[in-house]
Amino acid sequence: AESEKDGIEFLISRNCDALILHVEAVSDDYLIKLAGGKLPIVLINRYIAKLADNCISLDNELGGYLATQQLLQQGHTQLAYIAGPMWKSDAKDRYAGHLRAMAEHGLTFNPALLAEGDFRDSGGSACMQRLLATKLPFTALICANDEMAAGAMEVAREQGLQVPQDLSIVGFDNLILARYIYPKLTTIDYPIGEMGRMAARWVLKNIYQQQALQLKNVFEPALVCRDSACSL
Repeated sequence: AESEKDGIEFLISRNCDALILHVEAVSDDYLIKLAGGKLPIVLINRYIAKLADNCISLDNELGGYLATQQLLQQGHTQLAYIAGPMWKSDAKDRYAGHLRAMAEHGLTFNPALLAEGDFRDSGGSACMQRLLATKLPFTALICANDEMAAGAMEVAREQGLQVPQDLSIVGFDNLILARYIYPKLTTIDYPIGEMGRMAARWVLKNIYQQQALQLKNVFEPALVCRDSACSL
């Protein structure tokens, strides 16, 4: 949080016309207070109800739902989940979507098959090792981002598991690596480029008075089917 505040304070000192902020650690209260000042701000990948008009966010809960829904429709009922850091709202929302999909199919998720990672490939590897150490059966794995999915896939191969024949895996973000790892990763598309352009449009419309520009505050994720998940 302090590092993010330092960056924000530096930009304020440069007499910017507006700030586009992609921040995770600073509190909602801090951002609400900041928005009440003279310098306009717009937030990417962050939703704060009191600042809804200043937020360009992704429906992360829907993304988590779509990832799990895909595996359930492919016949998987024994699912494991590698989450991002649960203090982050996007990680919490993606996990909430996972639980919603499970509940809609009349299934109860076993919390012993939840591992909390750090959104890095090394964290995905460590979480996969913990999940396998439980000796609990699971035929499919949802990872809260693609980097952790890549780490989990590496451990699966080291343990003699074939993806997707023995273990289906779905990621989240649709990073470039998702198209090039083997097998190619089924994932959830996170249109961060479009969201960044929309934040710039927000500035152009609200600060530079280009009123004809249309704004979109909430983006929807989409399932991208590739080769890392298959039907039972």
